[in-house]
Amino acid sequence: MELRQLGYFQVVARLENMTAAAEELHIAQPSLSKSIAHLEEELGVKLFDRVGKRIKLNEYGTIFLVSVERIFRELDYSKYQLTHLIETKENSVTIGASSSKFLQELFQEFFLQHPTRRFKIAHITQQQELEAKLLDGEVDLGIFYTPIRHPEIACQPLLTEEIYLAVPPNHALAHRKNIHLSEVAEEPFISVTSDYAFGEMTKLFCREAGFDPDVAFEIESFDFIIQLVHAGFGVTFVPQSWTENKHQKSLPLLTIDSPTCQRTIWLSWLKNRYQTPITQGFKKFATNYFEQKKSQT
Repeated sequence: MELRQLGYFQVVARLENMTAAAEELHIAQPSLSKSIAHLEEELGVKLFDRVGKRIKLNEYGTIFLVSVERIFRELDYSKYQLTHLIETKENSVTIGASSSKFLQELFQEFFLQHPTRRFKIAHITQQQELEAKLLDGEVDLGIFYTPIRHPEIACQPLLTEEIYLAVPPNHALAHRKNIHLSEVAEEPFISVTSDYAFGEMTKLFCREAGFDPDVAFEIESFDFIIQLVHAGFGVTFVPQSWTENKHQKSLPLLTIDSPTCQRTIWLSWLKNRYQTPITQGFKKFATNYFEQKKSQT
């Protein structure tokens, strides 16, 4: 049973005239009669009563017509839903990203230039989570601080930024411009929770300097961390993208000479997945945005 057969039946049932139905369908009458006969044979019942040279929909045909019309209504509605979904997805992009001042500004700039587009940001704290969401198609693009090593995922570096050490205003090192990280091995650290990539990254910096940090506080809120440092409860790492924040201006920020303390922003996407024009547009926009950031530093 084919949809074409059902469409033929629907027209014949409406007109109850094989010749008129064949003309409307633009097919030969013998071909139409043969198609209806095959349909009746497959169903095991006659759908029309032959009255002389005319045909009339019978009881079985009437019941079957109700089902056929319901099928076509469902198909029409499904086409409408798919069209609506396609139009929606063509004008939307979903980004999986960690929180960052740079990224907040990036998203704001993009939205201002594309106000009619739909923009969704999925907050990601771990690389494994981003990898899974890219592979499952839950996000179109990922922006994160570590590259994803997976054969199906492409990664592109966008920008590398310095990581500074913030100390309390009255700290013994507050007058310094540069330090070796090993100099604060005995200091209490205030860190972003290890659930965030930045928290784990900064602990690795300390281990590279030869010590495990004494983490006095692990907190999700970066603003709260800065308040605690300002109050003298410890030291913390501050990414370059946060150095213009009003809270950081009151804290001494020391350049770390060794080890190298940097983080790179990476753009990632699924290699073989279709990308809508808006997704491609965002990729180009993000690349240009961070190129401008490089030229300003």
